[in-house]
Amino acid sequence: MVHCRVFNFYQGYCLTHVVETATVTTSGLQWFPRTELPSDPLSRFNDLFLVRPRWKVEDMEPFLEDIAVDKKEREKFLMKFTRGSADDKGNRYYTARANHV
Repeated sequence: MVHCRVFNFYQGYCLTHVVETATVTTSGLQWFPRTELPSDPLSRFNDLFLVRPRWKVEDMEPFLEDIAVDKKEREKFLMKFTRGSADDKGNRYYTARANHV
């Protein structure tokens, strides 16, 4: 039995695809409002990484808009609470720092 969960985020919605077996796939749309997230940056990042272990910055931005007022502050939070990496196609991803989650 194969079991995995893939998350795609769009304007606060979390689109999940759960694969139970190799032949059966279920999909759903889950509301993931940033108003339900903590206002403390460390707690917010912890909650985000519990939902999804790896993020693209453009997927994470809607969830940071109310705690990071500008790009400079957002980058400060990303440097403090995440670890950046890139795949072979040059896509930039962020994961939780081990000492913060």
